Amino acid sequence: MIGMRVQGVRLAAMSWLVAAMVAFLAATAANAQDRVAPQVTLVRTLEGHQSAVRAVAIAKNGMRIISGGLDTSIKLWDVRTGRLVRSIDAGAGAGVLAVLFTADGARIIGGRTDGSIGIWESESGALVRILKGHASAVHSMALSPDGTTLVSGSKDKTIKVWELGSGELIRTLESHGAGVEAVAVSPDGAMVLSASDDATIKLWELATGRLTRTFEGHEGFVLSVAFSPNGATFVSGGVDRLVKQWDLATGRLLRTLRGH
Repeated sequence: MIGMRVQGVRLAAMSWLVAAMVAFLAATAANAQDRVAPQVTLVRTLEGHQSAVRAVAIAKNGMRIISGGLDTSIKLWDVRTGRLVRSIDAGAGAGVLAVLFTADGARIIGGRTDGSIGIWESESGALVRILKGHASAVHSMALSPDGTTLVSGSKDKTIKVWELGSGELIRTLESHGAGVEAVAVSPDGAMVLSASDDATIKLWELATGRLTRTFEGHEGFVLSVAFSPNGATFVSGGVDRLVKQWDLATGRLLRTLRGH
């Protein structure tokens, strides 16, 4: 009898242990499943450009998309339906390499291969003004957080700062030894980053145009740059197939991401 009771206790303990293990494994599997990236589904394809699409942007309200192409057009699309709302002619021979919405979405900004920047009304497509100052193609643009200042980077090796409301050129930032591929404005609106074909990234004060730091580490053209949300770090990408993360205050390279 005693042996049977001991055996029963052992069986009960083993059953409890098995149940506990099953519960643990189930919870682990559920947590792992939660960590799996959600499946990405293609919603729709927007067709209408007659040549390469070089730039896209989404309005802050999420209701409109703009695309700029080498076919010299900027196209405005409805996000919900995919309908082409409007096609804007950017001008003969002026392919579009960069596009932005203004902060309120009321206007569209396009950087063109002829070095000019066009501004159009979103709803009517009417041309508001053309900003002229770059000597070669405008590769990238960025707006200050308050939407009043436009920064542009060009193949002419310069970065230009514009007052968006009037179209006035405020200053030109010069130091790169080759074309500027990308620009970004910090979340607080104080600093500008520029990425260049000279393999460097430069940090500038937006208000004064003062160059404060040069970052070196990529081999070849640096094609993209972006601030972190808090502005403490930034990332860059280049033709060397590397993504690098940098500390803004010290200039220290924090890590290099490989996978491309």
